[in-house]
Amino acid sequence: MNAAPITATRRGTPWACLVAALERTHGSAAKRARRYFARIEATFDTHHVPYSDVRVPGTSRHEWISAILELMAVLSERLRRRAWGAGGALPALTLGQRRTVRLTARLLRSIASASFDAFDDWRAAMERYANGELRYAYAVARHDGPDERYVACEPDSSFHALWAEFALLALEIDADAAHFRAALPTLVATMQIYGAVYANHAATTPALGARGRYDAARRLAPAKQRRVREEYAALPFDALLARHAALARRYCFPPASER
Repeated sequence: MNAAPITATRRGTPWACLVAALERTHGSAAKRARRYFARIEATFDTHHVPYSDVRVPGTSRHEWISAILELMAVLSERLRRRAWGAGGALPALTLGQRRTVRLTARLLRSIASASFDAFDDWRAAMERYANGELRYAYAVARHDGPDERYVACEPDSSFHALWAEFALLALEIDADAAHFRAALPTLVATMQIYGAVYANHAATTPALGARGRYDAARRLAPAKQRRVREEYAALPFDALLARHAALARRYCFPPASER
């Protein structure tokens, strides 16, 4: 199934220019994958939501952006506790937060279903995304100065770890649980790929939300990607949780001595 073409109504915004640029690209697999991540950004990235044509939940885009930011705060705290092994139960979700999780789960599954023919296609796109294979440079023309340059369709920070944390939260409240149970090994595995390609630099201090620095020399070859995929697919659930926590400690939070 082909995803619907991405459109935008406001010319001159980064979102509109990305849409136009993607529509000019060739290669069906890469184009489909880039459209998927552009659709994700249009729906959940608070910088793009105000300018995209994607229909979002809520009575207004402002309301949806507020809900996204609140959900990110919840996920960030859960990830912090998981990484540091903090004891005690996590705060219960409010009714509004549970509604946002369910809406987000449904939207993520729907966007994936509309973008790819099969689960393996989605998994391959996630791996290519984390490996920097889909990154796409484009420019926004300005009348009062030089063009502004952007790079899209790549993980822009260690917030990539929140994909897996969201999957765990969706499982806890049974929000599209079958989809996220199947997706979880890939979401954790791609954090390892992201760390190798974007964040595995001695000068980089781990911090949740810290921007990565793409290093083409560190991209994983297809055989290595396959080994990582098979390794994570074989992990039992508890081992997958432990690996997720270890990756968060390594790439998202500073050591105890620096906190």
